Amino acid sequence: MGRAISSEVAIPDRLAWLFGAGEPPPDRSLASGDEFEEACGLLLDNWQVLPVTAPRLFAGASPALRKSASASAVRDRLASVQIFARIQLRIGARFVRALQDAKVPYALLKGSAVRFTAYDSPTDRCGHDIDIVTWPGCLRRAEEVALSVGFIPSQWSTPEKRFVRADPELRARVEAGHYELGFLVRRQAVDGLPAGTAQALRREAECHHLWHETGDGRLACFVSTDIHHALSLDLPADELLRTARDAVADDVSAPVPSPAWLAFHLVFKIYWEGVHTYRKGLYQFVDLQRQVRTMSDEDIAALLDLLALHRLEAAGYYVLRRLEIDFGEALPDRLIAFLDSQAFAPAGDEVDARAINDLGDMWPKLWGYR
Repeated sequence: MGRAISSEVAIPDRLAWLFGAGEPPPDRSLASGDEFEEACGLLLDNWQVLPVTAPRLFAGASPALRKSASASAVRDRLASVQIFARIQLRIGARFVRALQDAKVPYALLKGSAVRFTAYDSPTDRCGHDIDIVTWPGCLRRAEEVALSVGFIPSQWSTPEKRFVRADPELRARVEAGHYELGFLVRRQAVDGLPAGTAQALRREAECHHLWHETGDGRLACFVSTDIHHALSLDLPADELLRTARDAVADDVSAPVPSPAWLAFHLVFKIYWEGVHTYRKGLYQFVDLQRQVRTMSDEDIAALLDLLALHRLEAAGYYVLRRLEIDFGEALPDRLIAFLDSQAFAPAGDEVDARAINDLGDMWPKLWGYR
């Protein structure tokens, strides 16, 4: 006889408040050791936004839990991410200035853009790569600029746990069917860190991929850039590039997508990756909350137009409703009206859910449940 299946699976979205953009709800705390361990694991997995989530974690924990091994692991990764974010921003500034000097048209993408538009400091948001997009005809010129500032075509070596020089044939095959030039990587050694920070980074190097030790014992990280020529195989970036505008943070100026395009790309990424994978997209919800807060009524209208144009209203419904339901965001009236209008499937017996890109709710998968 088969095992009984509970009709109510305890999805750990009760911890979604840790990834909110506003004040934590007053009744939220992490009193139990098991829940604190679970929360630490979520934050470590979503290290890209750890500078804004770690303070919420520690504010909601008891003094005893803040002294635990899990808390120490979060603090180590926070130190790791904060140093890496500063290095990534500095090298990214050199890269974009070189693109500008070479008159290569481009815009920052994804986390590389939203760190300029929606966070108090660009070092509050980190990521694997510096993501840019350019016109397809400018792709090789952009690559030449990247090589000129120290990026090298690379690929990840699992046995060595680091990047190595890329196999040209493998790289050519991958690029032929993709919408970006990936894994252009620069290795950066760091000296002069305070002793406590250096120790934290060395501990991190044993369990995470951001840092490693060189042959002579120095701490080093890999800063990579992805050069896109589209948002996906089905989504060209022409209009995004045409409507890009300059953003400035920490004396760095770079073009970024319009608010509508930034939010649209976030909705698309959260939904499309969320319905096809597990445990992916939580940190992008942090981006989306902050981005929506910056948007005018005209920006929201432009976002909804983009969702309709690309038949992603269902994606918008599944993603945007979570901002209010699970993160406690007060949504503008235009978004509330959109969610109300999309709550029911289109009428008609012959409407194919796949034709309108309705692949169901990604929310349970984000937490690792079906």
